[in-house]
Amino acid sequence: MDARHAIAALVAATCACGSSRSSAGAAGDGAACIAGRLVTADGASPSGARVALDLETRPNPDASQSITSGSVGVPTAAGDVCAEISWSGATAPAVSIVVGHAEQAYRFGPFQTAAAVPGGSRCGSGGCADLGVLALTEDRRLPVSVCEVSGVVEDGNGGPLANAIVSASDASVPSSAAGVLCFPEPSLCHAGALSDAAGRFTLRTLVADGPSLQAWRLDTSDPIFDRMRSAESRIRGCPSAPVTLTADAGFDAVRNVVVTLSGLEITWSGGYLAANVRVYRGDVTRWAVAATSGGFAGPVTYGRVPAGSEQRSPPGLLAPPPLASGDEISVLVSGTAPDGFPLTGSGSLVVP
Repeated sequence: MDARHAIAALVAATCACGSSRSSAGAAGDGAACIAGRLVTADGASPSGARVALDLETRPNPDASQSITSGSVGVPTAAGDVCAEISWSGATAPAVSIVVGHAEQAYRFGPFQTAAAVPGGSRCGSGGCADLGVLALTEDRRLPVSVCEVSGVVEDGNGGPLANAIVSASDASVPSSAAGVLCFPEPSLCHAGALSDAAGRFTLRTLVADGPSLQAWRLDTSDPIFDRMRSAESRIRGCPSAPVTLTADAGFDAVRNVVVTLSGLEITWSGGYLAANVRVYRGDVTRWAVAATSGGFAGPVTYGRVPAGSEQRSPPGLLAPPPLASGDEISVLVSGTAPDGFPLTGSGSLVVP
């Protein structure tokens, strides 16, 4: 992860941390602590807030450097926060404080941390740089919000698609904001829902530029095919109206392709075209042919290249070694399923 977005350690203050004197710590080549008091826009203590440090200084990649990082922190009941950071072999970093409260994220800073001196103060013992009052006002708010997305998943014919798994994500949400907003509700960073019998779904997710929505369903009710259907849509901002996801992409997988051998003749069930036929033992391919376009029909005689294919192994048209007990035969089929979706499937046989 980029150091700019690394979340450094923040320790909740359990006593007054305020002082106007910058400090240093004992760890590594440098350490510092900063303290302040969070309040809401109307001056109240922000109950349930989560706080993190966001590094604003990128360490020099050409030098041996490190910056201590860890978990997010919780203010005291009075809103007091105190953050410690230490570094090794690097210039004292600049940091910002990121706060999550009432489904909104706020940023303060960047603040310059002080260079370390022996005997510097730690959170809880005084001596931290005092940032004063940090008010959660609109001008500090990050363009990230919790968004409720609702809609319906439909199949390619416009009918409802039940039991589809729906997920949402927005890569433009800063990791520091996600860290403080998702802690009390982790599902915001892993948003998902299951469509009901009418194809409807509702989920909550974090949004900045807008979420990418995906839906997919695996239908195993058919006796021959497993049918995968999927949909994807990118939405700008937080949608105010229901979203329709049309699952018109996917494929059908043949559940069981039965491969048989009679002498040197290889056949497979279903009458499907083959994409390739391979005979191997362990990791060694003894003979393989692959379709040049579309697929080729069976049966196939071992060692003979069927129409519509080319020999991949042995190279050229060299004859393969004799078929022997213990060899494995694999057939990969492809084509178009009866419902018009791409078809795939495979089967295998061990030569007796």
